[in-house]
Amino acid sequence: MSFAEALRLDAKYDRVMLGWGVVACQGSSCEMVQDRGGVRRVVPVPDELQASTVSKRCIGGRGIVCADPMSRDLKWAVAPGLLAAPVSVFTQLGDDDFLVIDSNGTASLVRGGVVTPFDFGTNERIVQVSAGYYMNPQEWGARTESGRLVRGSLAGGRACDLHVADIDIGEITPIVMRDADRVMMGQMGSARCYAYGLPSGMLGVAYNTCGISLTVFAFDSRRVYAPPAGCALD
Repeated sequence: MSFAEALRLDAKYDRVMLGWGVVACQGSSCEMVQDRGGVRRVVPVPDELQASTVSKRCIGGRGIVCADPMSRDLKWAVAPGLLAAPVSVFTQLGDDDFLVIDSNGTASLVRGGVVTPFDFGTNERIVQVSAGYYMNPQEWGARTESGRLVRGSLAGGRACDLHVADIDIGEITPIVMRDADRVMMGQMGSARCYAYGLPSGMLGVAYNTCGISLTVFAFDSRRVYAPPAGCALD
């Protein structure tokens, strides 16, 4: 596998957030930077949002704005003032559905502009949450402040006796979790996970999908490490 530069940002930016696009900020002013076929387009993020976090094609702050799938313009999905406090972390479940934890630690489910309390199944603060969106938007995974894994659906959640450093749910509904020396995989709806040992000095982990086949890989500054691949890692 080789890596190539996809987008170079201006030096004026002092903060960058990555989702399905690039949100680059200079102080409190942010822009979504898009590159389509070599043509750069910069879309201003509303200042009143006070952008602080991203999930997929949406940006959270004092409300949530999302990029329209066709026009790529930003539109309000959760209006300012609808939430009691700014968004701390969130995940997009569908076009207008979100799981949100605000800066006070309050968890909410937002569906079509209606906010209701949500039980993650733990008293610990949630610091990371991810959902499958297109393929399986009803199920999610989360990580608590102590690193504990929490899994669930829109009916609620359950904390597991497993600690992870990172969690991500892909579109084919695997969970890819990482701690100091392992990558763990599991299907949503199943308590069973598969663990792979990691070489020391890894910079990150990711996965490649090919149809229903999935290959997890890790990388350092020079090499990519993976189990036997069902599909080529391009």
